[in-house]
Amino acid sequence: MRSSIVALILLSLTSPAVAEVYTTGSIGASMITGLPPDGTWHQDGLPGEINTASLAYKVGVGYQFSRWYVEANYLKMGTFNTDAVWVPDADYDPIHHAALTRCRDAHAVMHSTLHAGELVVGYQYPLSDLISARIHAGVWGGKHHITARVSDDHATWGGPFNGMQLGGTAGVGLCAGPSWQVCGEVSHYHTVSETRFAVAKDVTMPTFTIKVPIGGL
Repeated sequence: MRSSIVALILLSLTSPAVAEVYTTGSIGASMITGLPPDGTWHQDGLPGEINTASLAYKVGVGYQFSRWYVEANYLKMGTFNTDAVWVPDADYDPIHHAALTRCRDAHAVMHSTLHAGELVVGYQYPLSDLISARIHAGVWGGKHHITARVSDDHATWGGPFNGMQLGGTAGVGLCAGPSWQVCGEVSHYHTVSETRFAVAKDVTMPTFTIKVPIGGL
């Protein structure tokens, strides 16, 4: 009798709710896995570097019904920096990745920050009483803000460039916990359409996520 009561208590603690609203918070890294073509914001044939990793985070709300869930999240996908030597577009061959002439070298410093929102639909499958696997897919859209400063022996020029990005996202993860959950996830963001020459066309984000049911706050 006593063992039956314990079993019922454990079952009530570990069984997923039929439907619940929850909040999420994630922190991790964003890594550029797809740059624009050579000659757009970077010239591979010239000295310089672009950092392709940054701190990232996201916060959002979700609704889980049975094993399915829907989430809406705000993402700060990071800031990516470039410090390089550039030449004018007319003096660079992006096909052969080489400068045609080095008579007009300039020093370029650029910062690109990406903010976005996403809407995803996912499925969470229990692997045990406490461990579950997650998979999701959806759409995302964001705004990139680019500041660039280019200078040579004669002048300095540049300025801010703002643009939009739209695309698709998909990801997988593992979660632990019966109600409050801790998850490790990896999501990929692919740009389908853009304006004003985005720097981060494809971004992969591994994150550490905490999921809290609103009723459990």
